[in-house]
Amino acid sequence: MANNKKLGFLNKHKQEQAQVGINHTYPKFSFEYCFNGNRGLTKTSAATNKVIMGKIITFSQQTWGDIKALPKASGFEKIEVNQLKSTPGLPKRFEAIDMVDVCRLGRAARIIGYILDDTFYAVWVDTKLDMYDH
Repeated sequence: MANNKKLGFLNKHKQEQAQVGINHTYPKFSFEYCFNGNRGLTKTSAATNKVIMGKIITFSQQTWGDIKALPKASGFEKIEVNQLKSTPGLPKRFEAIDMVDVCRLGRAARIIGYILDDTFYAVWVDTKLDMYDH
C-alpha cells in the first residue's frame, strides 16, 4: 500500500515538473560517471572537493532558470565535444552528444559533463584547466 502511495506521489511530481519546464526545476547532480582515470573525483584534493561541494550547495538553492542566467564564469557554459583535447572514459550514454556542459569552479577546477533533463552528469574534473583551450 505504501509503495502505491509513493509511486502516485512520484508520478504526480514528475507530471508537475514536466508542465513547468526545466527552468523552474531545481538541479540534480550525478557523479556516477566521474570516477574514471586521472580526471575523476578520486584524484581531486580535499580542497577541490570542498569547492565542488560548495558549488553544488549554491546551485541546489537555485532553479535551472536562475543558473542559466548566470555569467559563464560562475555558472555553466556549453562547448563542443571536439574542443576537448581528450575524453578519457567517455560513457557510451553520451557518445552521440556533440556538446558538453562546463561548470567553472574559479581557479580550482572545472567540472565537465552533460545536462540531461534536470540532471547534471559530471564526467570529468579538470583540476589542471587543460582539457580544452580557454
